[in-house]
Amino acid sequence: MPGSLRNCILALAIAALGACGGNGGVGGPDATAGSSGAGTLSVKLTDAPAADAYAKVFVTIERISVQRAATDDEASAGWSEIVLDPPRKVDLLTLRNGVTMGLGELQLPEGSYTQLRLVLGQGPADNTIVLASNPGVEIPMSVPSGLRDGLKLIHPFRVGAGETVELTLDFDAARSVVMSGAPEILPLKPTPQASATTGAEMVSKPTVAATDTVTADDGGQRVNKPTGAVPTDSGEADSRPLLKPSIVVIPTISDGMPASGAVAGSFDDDSANGATVSLQAYDAVTDTVAVKRSTVVDNRRWALDPVPPGKGYQLVIAKAGHRTVVLTGVDVAAGAVIGPVALGTLDVATTLRAASGKFVPADPSAGKDALVRALQRVGGGAGAAGDVVVEVAAATTPVATGAFALMLPADAAKVARFATSPRDFVAGDNAGRYMLAADGLDDATGSGRVAFDAGGAAPAGALAIMAQH
Repeated sequence: MPGSLRNCILALAIAALGACGGNGGVGGPDATAGSSGAGTLSVKLTDAPAADAYAKVFVTIERISVQRAATDDEASAGWSEIVLDPPRKVDLLTLRNGVTMGLGELQLPEGSYTQLRLVLGQGPADNTIVLASNPGVEIPMSVPSGLRDGLKLIHPFRVGAGETVELTLDFDAARSVVMSGAPEILPLKPTPQASATTGAEMVSKPTVAATDTVTADDGGQRVNKPTGAVPTDSGEADSRPLLKPSIVVIPTISDGMPASGAVAGSFDDDSANGATVSLQAYDAVTDTVAVKRSTVVDNRRWALDPVPPGKGYQLVIAKAGHRTVVLTGVDVAAGAVIGPVALGTLDVATTLRAASGKFVPADPSAGKDALVRALQRVGGGAGAAGDVVVEVAAATTPVATGAFALMLPADAAKVARFATSPRDFVAGDNAGRYMLAADGLDDATGSGRVAFDAGGAAPAGALAIMAQH
């Protein structure tokens, strides 16, 4: 990368760090500002797109706790905290296309750290959604009682003396809200919305961001437990939508240097507005597709930022009613900005089919909520090196019914190498043929798959995805 560009990025990153102190507080006997052998942790928040049905997705953040590894120093092992006082209610949908919001900074003793805990508010108005069809009211979301001590985000990192580490919490609203049938609609008092700051800095260590596991564990965490009633876990007994947060931790700055990359682009007209643009990685060994970063096209433009460094990403553009576009061979380096990438226009699909049915959990007593994904092999062959498998669409099932419906094009995807210009698009393999993969959102639910042919003549309204552990 040219030196001038890298210097510009670094300057932006350092300037942004100086401006994101927020309402951070410090816990722990050794975590004092200015102490020798101390470094700085900065935490930010960003979001991937939610479904068009949602006009707003609010979460209330009370604190972020950080655990020091006991192997470093038994005397100083324990928890330190960033406390947001007052708690901050955030509309996640304002944090898209490279926009981030600072949650605070924390002075930490030099050493290794094992995990973070994101503690959300538990009040009836703390975590809510607003439907696009009913923009005048907020609908409360139920939060599983097991999360009252916070979301456990496993992400080991090390802080050196005088160093700065910045972590971005990528909160995927689309995969975090589970509908449970007809929601209970309660008019709520308006809550001031925190302003977001634009994330100009390029950010993340050369490691793949891990999808963090949400579990409950008291573990000696220094957090305040809610004093009010705790919502129930059962979607059957609670008509409210369910918040099951899906969060990825992306390291964005390490020792003052950019540690992740970014990709940005545009379209020629408004045909792509509302489409999702994502970077995806396929693992042929496990036959799984990981969506590393996703955003939504707004005013013909999109930005994926931050992105964990990696080679061989697929850039996937998907919009209901249109042909899928796949650009292969996207390499993202730490500190590098790719783009703007001009992508022309989206083609309207000639044929669409609804893949609908029910998800049947492995354990009949488990909830029926699951993430249902439509996967398509658009290049290569079964087991072949260089297979290109992408996620075309995804949705969560209602916890009460397990019902799902995805509208999928029968047309072949448009596929081209990312590096070629002008791009020579070809028709992708397996036109209209998909694998519907359902992953339960808890261990008891299990997962399952079923094939679906959007070009077939048979009715598609009775698909059943049978889960196994």
